[in-house]
Amino acid sequence: MFRVPGWLHPVDASAYAAVLLYQPAQQLSGGLAEIGVYFGRSFFLMGQALSAGEKALAADLFESGPVADGASLQLRRFRSDAERFGIPFELHIGPSERLTAHDILDAVGPVRFFSIDGGHMIEHIRNDVALATAVLAPHGIIAFDDFCSPEWPETMVGVVDFLRGANGAYVPFAITQSKLYVCRTEFHTRYMAMLSGSHWMRRYRQREITFFGSPLVWYHHPIANRIAHHAVARAVSVLPW
Repeated sequence: MFRVPGWLHPVDASAYAAVLLYQPAQQLSGGLAEIGVYFGRSFFLMGQALSAGEKALAADLFESGPVADGASLQLRRFRSDAERFGIPFELHIGPSERLTAHDILDAVGPVRFFSIDGGHMIEHIRNDVALATAVLAPHGIIAFDDFCSPEWPETMVGVVDFLRGANGAYVPFAITQSKLYVCRTEFHTRYMAMLSGSHWMRRYRQREITFFGSPLVWYHHPIANRIAHHAVARAVSVLPW
């Protein structure tokens, strides 16, 4: 994953792998979607878990880096890496406010894993949550990035508002330093047990905590490991401009 510029902690890469490989093994099919793909580090990880007939949607402004031939460096690099990794994808270029539930369903069908990492203001979170819940398969998962980041406090407010307004229909089943993982209540116990027992997650310390009256598993990525991760990331994935 270090070959693609971006931000994705190993604990979340492991959680993505655990969930995305578990679902098709349990005949829980569906498309994949990510709002805010940047250069595609997490999106390409998601895309490698696609089963036959499944599709993935990438949505981003795609405006980072110098423009050539009418496309930013970000967009050119994304398309090139998608081809290199053999990831089939549908593309939305522009704000997610211009994306509709119909667009997503038409592109990839009901979604089994929806990553939200776009705009971090509360109006962005509200918009993206509305899109995700409108297209989510019954067994679908939403991963919220920067949930507890002090740099983006409105992200947490938007997610908490969503959970309160859901009246128990959606509950979190896992949390890491960077992300909160949410599913429908009827799949909560199943996903929590799967993740707790997954070999992908054994390297990380975990503890059961409670949030909104519901248990979830907290994965701790020790500070020494995070420092090592950032050092490696900075050394091998310098932005190409």
